[in-house]
Amino acid sequence: MEAIMAIVGQLAALQQLIPICMYCKRVRIGDQSWHPLENHSNRDWKITHGLCPECFHEQISRLDHSRYPIANSQ
Repeated sequence: MEAIMAIVGQLAALQQLIPICMYCKRVRIGDQSWHPLENHSNRDWKITHGLCPECFHEQISRLDHSRYPIANSQ
């Protein structure tokens, strides 16, 4: 039972993390919604790194695909 409670505590801590895009600095609110950080100034957030979909696609397009082949990188 203690192991289950420890896992539940870890899950709750992970759910409090707010991803911030390492390129454009937008934050993900909810499941898929990315917003400018300036619109959400909450000092109680626990920030973690992330990558928004727009920056992901921009960075993938910059890769040399002959050296780093990626399936479905459209």
